[in-house]
Amino acid sequence: MPSPTTRTATIAAVVLLTIGAAIGGSWLVLDTGAASAGTAQDTPNDTDEPTAEADLTVVQPQRVDLTIEHEATGGVAAAATQSVPSPIDGTVVAMIDPGSKVEPGTVLAVVDDHPVTAIGGTIPMWRSLGVGDEGADVEQLEQALVGLGFDPDGEVTVDEQYTSATAAMVADWQTSYGADDTGSVDRYDVVVLDRGMVVASVTATIGARVGDGESLLSLDSVEQIVTASIPVADAVTLRAGDAVELMLPDRTTLSGLVRSLALGSDSSVRIAEIEFADRATDDTDQTATASVAGRSVDVSWTETVASDVLTLPADAFRHLDDGSYVVDVVSDDGMVTAVTVEPGRSAGNLIEVSGVTAQTDVTRP
Repeated sequence: MPSPTTRTATIAAVVLLTIGAAIGGSWLVLDTGAASAGTAQDTPNDTDEPTAEADLTVVQPQRVDLTIEHEATGGVAAAATQSVPSPIDGTVVAMIDPGSKVEPGTVLAVVDDHPVTAIGGTIPMWRSLGVGDEGADVEQLEQALVGLGFDPDGEVTVDEQYTSATAAMVADWQTSYGADDTGSVDRYDVVVLDRGMVVASVTATIGARVGDGESLLSLDSVEQIVTASIPVADAVTLRAGDAVELMLPDRTTLSGLVRSLALGSDSSVRIAEIEFADRATDDTDQTATASVAGRSVDVSWTETVASDVLTLPADAFRHLDDGSYVVDVVSDDGMVTAVTVEPGRSAGNLIEVSGVTAQTDVTRP
């Protein structure tokens, strides 16, 4: 924001009107949230009469964008989590390592002779599947296994019908990772993933007995988000899709996009979910955010109060007893005249003004 150019003029003794009470009127907003960004708010000046031959600073109105900086603190966490249950009552004989990346086809654990394998999709495995079953979950399973290369001859029609061809493909898939080639899939034999995941923690150890459906391990999404609690006065300046700036603990700055805003448990705050806008699209390369899980980050954004408006410093205004505002205008011959103006929106020390031009010389203390 450009600072006003100034010049100093020696002004003859002028009797100025005594300034009235504090500024009123809802159209003049002198505290619009800038305090949250650490910017002090000024008010139009109530000025004592200057002494004779006082040296006054002269400024000209400047055309600028009025903006306010807002800040909040948020925490980084996985965008999604998922628990992986045991397929049967049995003994854990194999377990993936914590921190491992999980992809379609990854074997996560083996209980007795039952491997638990990841496949891609969006429909959770809510039932066992076999020949004769129909539904979108059948189509999802077929699509996943075809994508993994288990139908090289194209014998399976990817649809909602679990046929003998589907069973043959499933049997080949089961054989590939050491399971019994039954041609059917039990509910907990697979874990459906709709995004890149990593193993966050392992809850069952090799050799331990586990029950059918008991948790074996938990997964975190590779994608991470920032969750920030923002006071309502600041949150009203944000909308879903707005851009923000995210500063990581190592002072690295990344771009963010507001994904959602929701009511907090306290009515005075809103909870913002913010995604890393410039994170890598490849889930294998997101080191910029992966190392800050559980850490706090600074969130900042700029509110534009008004664009391309004529402004004066707050202390250039005088508030009269009748409720009007004036500025003291210096003519070419050095005479000072009080000119009625209308203040408008404000940000920091600058207030929008109408009633003068960009070429007007205005005095300020």
